[in-house]
Amino acid sequence: MLMTYLGTVKTLVYTAVFQIWTPSPYSIRLPALLLGAATIAIFYYALHRAAGRRAAWIGCALLATDPVFLQTTVFDWGPVAIQHLMLTGGVALLIRYRQTRSNLALAAGFFLFGLGLWDKALFLWMLAGLGVATLAVYPRELWRAVSLRNLGLASAALILGALPLVIYNVAQEGITIRGNAKYSLDPEELKGKAHLLRVTLDGSVLFGWMVRENQELQRPFEPVTPLERAATALSGATGHPRTNWMVAACVLALALLPLLWSTPAWRPSVFALVFLIIAWGQMAVTRNTGGSAHHAVLIWPFPHFLVAVAFAGTAYRFKRAAPSAMAAATILLVISNLLVINTFYAQMVRNRGSLNWSDAIHPLAQTMRTVKADLVFIVDWGMLESLRLLSRGTLPLREGDLSGGEPLDEDSLREFRRRVAHPSYVFVGHTEGREFFPGRTKQLVSIAQEIGYEPEMLHVIRESSGMPIFEVFRFRPVSESQTPQKPDPVSAHRPAG
Repeated sequence: MLMTYLGTVKTLVYTAVFQIWTPSPYSIRLPALLLGAATIAIFYYALHRAAGRRAAWIGCALLATDPVFLQTTVFDWGPVAIQHLMLTGGVALLIRYRQTRSNLALAAGFFLFGLGLWDKALFLWMLAGLGVATLAVYPRELWRAVSLRNLGLASAALILGALPLVIYNVAQEGITIRGNAKYSLDPEELKGKAHLLRVTLDGSVLFGWMVRENQELQRPFEPVTPLERAATALSGATGHPRTNWMVAACVLALALLPLLWSTPAWRPSVFALVFLIIAWGQMAVTRNTGGSAHHAVLIWPFPHFLVAVAFAGTAYRFKRAAPSAMAAATILLVISNLLVINTFYAQMVRNRGSLNWSDAIHPLAQTMRTVKADLVFIVDWGMLESLRLLSRGTLPLREGDLSGGEPLDEDSLREFRRRVAHPSYVFVGHTEGREFFPGRTKQLVSIAQEIGYEPEMLHVIRESSGMPIFEVFRFRPVSESQTPQKPDPVSAHRPAG
């Protein structure tokens, strides 16, 4: 386990990848992209089995062009790529079990659910959604499938997939639930999470997070390649769209539900709706969850499942006019998705990545390979793990902040003095005005000066836009004429009381 709710499934995947492919943007992104492609293919199979070929094509067209699904999967921000694969894979296998009564499909489906739990214990939300939806929509099928043998097989497969999580919680007395199952019905918090779900659904949630907004650069980059020029021209011609029409599609799907009564689409569409209510409802009432895109997107691809089944069912129910109308609606939704993706790409071309996605991390990693240091202290958030990965663990990296923004106590100040006095210890931080925790480097320098040391700048690392992002420095003693006359520094930084 990496955290109380985060396991090492992804670690094992990339352990294998990095044995044959050096860490780089390609070796990091391509496996996640392939996981996303597999999710789409399996989603087609599940939809085809559950609601027919037309629903499968509609659902996959919407999912494959969904801006947030693509961004969070390719960058595996969350992480979410394995979660989507385990969810769709498990559902597809259980649909296969329902139709073939294959014990292998039953065991494999629950094994994938177990892996999903180990990967991220929040997968429990999805399992609860699937369980309640099955009980509500397919009670007879569920009852016919219940037997001691099936229960034992499913339970054993689930536990096997989640075995590291189970062992961890036995040893830690259920810390995953104890440490994370805290609930709140605060109206403002619920309102904020509902808003977050909406902007995740409409594709706009990651603007300004991964890519800079237009006003952040005085001189945006000019597009160079034909693709870049075409993307920026299309973005300008269409008014730089930042939202798709998926929210409207979900509302339309709900409005179409009464028309699907007594059709084959009725139960699959209600199943998707119940799943969404239960799965999202849990993150809505759980504290410190549901307030970011990487939580809301965990319920994907069921919004697309709902829309696809509703559209396909309507086309089936009204065979004359509805098929053409549903096809046109699907095409418009796909176009709206693609235009949002294009706006995101054009903005990336013009403005480059935001601070937490800056391409300056690559020259920083190259520079740190040439810096002779016994230890490298990382002052601010957002670079430690990337440097560790790109250096394959060869850099002697350490957390560099001792204070957390608070005054240093005596032990911390003693450790701080040891660090700044050592000539082979180097510090890395963000430049002023670009820190995740504003003033952290300034506080570090201020305390160092009070105990007789000043920073010596070694390197300033710029990103492709020319903007300085990182600074690499060490400390050296201040000359005697500059040494400040001051009270005992320990007293000056001892917490009040």
